[in-house]
Amino acid sequence: MTHLRRLTMESPFTNYQRWSYTGERRRDLMQGYRLLFSEAARGINGLQNLESLTIHWAGNENRFWRLTEITSIFKLPALRRLTLSCAALLDNLVEHLIDLPAGTTPLTHLHLIECFVTPKAISAVLALPRALRSCHLGNLRHQEFHYPDEEHTEALAESYLHALCQQRQSLEDLVWTDASEEDDGHDTDFHHSGDHSLSDFTQLRNLTLDGPCATFFSILLSKHAAPRHVERLRLVQYAFTSSKIPGIPPASELCRHLPALRNLDVILSNNEYSIPRFNPHWSAEDFRETVQRLGGEFRSAGHGVEVVVSMETRPSGFIPPYLFGEKLPRQRVVYRCGRRERCLMFR
Repeated sequence: MTHLRRLTMESPFTNYQRWSYTGERRRDLMQGYRLLFSEAARGINGLQNLESLTIHWAGNENRFWRLTEITSIFKLPALRRLTLSCAALLDNLVEHLIDLPAGTTPLTHLHLIECFVTPKAISAVLALPRALRSCHLGNLRHQEFHYPDEEHTEALAESYLHALCQQRQSLEDLVWTDASEEDDGHDTDFHHSGDHSLSDFTQLRNLTLDGPCATFFSILLSKHAAPRHVERLRLVQYAFTSSKIPGIPPASELCRHLPALRNLDVILSNNEYSIPRFNPHWSAEDFRETVQRLGGEFRSAGHGVEVVVSMETRPSGFIPPYLFGEKLPRQRVVYRCGRRERCLMFR
């Protein structure tokens, strides 16, 4: 396998409960995987040339599997892209990474999708890369889970930010996914209180905020904390009506604190059957006025920001990670406002 550069692995049982009846099979598989990656890390098999690794697994006791089962993946000498889903990164992960000096791995892209992460674990993982360029992080959005051990508490945005500061000189692309969708219907508090900041992230050009993201929104509107080099801002919102899109900072304030901003992408995402629950009298004309009003505010701000609004339909019954053969979300641009305004809805 010396020529293998990209590898994707998916759990044969996406419903974790089925593992409880096949426990021995899972143990055998995990032992094989551990041996495979540990040998690759020591240069014994062809996987030492692996550059991209994606793992979508499930646990045998719950949906989450523990990353301590295969920590040798961080020792793969050529690995640059790592995507993990439904992994539990707990405090004891630190002990398994202690022999890896900080700033020594070639990892440039780290994507954690629907993972349970503690503050200690994320700090240890983000210390490893020499120069991380792209990162997808966040709290559990599409599922709820609490470890019975009280020591294992999910990291908050502030903990992630503190850990991310270790990569502030190289990070170019950041995606943050916030907690439950139920919070999206409330007005976002843009007041910045605390010492967390993105101002030192001098290479950060693309920022995506998926969900309420109150901590990050407050940073965007802070004179001393905002990432002034961001050129593209993507906002994914879930709770919206025909007359209101919550969670969009005031145009004039956003442009003032993000002087390099050139593109604002607003994605309005909902389950394919859920739009009527937000507004049973959903009106195309009213909604058109809403998105046009948003674009008009940014045009009036006079900073040349192009605003693109898209409607995203998520397949009913499926949540990230989307596995092989599953339906994927579909996006359709409904409004574009740059040098000229174009409303593309309902044509």
